[in-house]
Amino acid sequence: MTGIFEAIALAAYVVATCCLGYGALTAERDSRTSLWFLTAAVGLMVVVSTSNTLEHLNITAALDPYEDYAQLLFLPLLAYGLYGYLVTSQVAQIESARRAIQSEHHMLTEIVENAPIGIAIVDVGGRIGYANPVVRRLLELEDEPAIVGFTSPGKVWRAGAIQEPVGILTVDPGETFDRERYVFRTPDGEMPLLLSATPLHAEPPYGASIVTILPGAEA
Repeated sequence: MTGIFEAIALAAYVVATCCLGYGALTAERDSRTSLWFLTAAVGLMVVVSTSNTLEHLNITAALDPYEDYAQLLFLPLLAYGLYGYLVTSQVAQIESARRAIQSEHHMLTEIVENAPIGIAIVDVGGRIGYANPVVRRLLELEDEPAIVGFTSPGKVWRAGAIQEPVGILTVDPGETFDRERYVFRTPDGEMPLLLSATPLHAEPPYGASIVTILPGAEA
């Protein structure tokens, strides 16, 4: 009866070794090394199981001297293979998540860049850190890499305001408003605008605001 169980175990180890070997051949490059170590570990158990099967079936005990070596090598190979496989799997998951985030970022960027309304990120100093094409056109913005932002020939004033804005467009930290009237003033004239703003962060310190801009005539 013991010989039958040993034969069943041997068959299981052989199948497992074949499956792991096939997996190592077809796996992605980063996982192959770990799978080969696992294949070698299970392959050693094939040697042990074969030796036990032959011995219990009274065929031969010639493989007995090699059992101890196989058992000594089994655990290190198994541990290294499992550890390597887990690490490479985690790295693959992180890389997959990174690609997903990049894809979402690209999609959101495309949406904002092609939006029919102006969208900008404005800091507390009135500097515009990001502006989509509509904002760049409305406020006549020009890139200024040296100051990390944009310059404009004019400034955006709140309707009826007397005090000049600190920067191109000043929004108080944490300030939220919807479709308020503003004016873009340049040496050549004025253009009415409708602005909405919301803090970039939900809690203090707010730091910057997301501002949407529409020409006043389109409101």
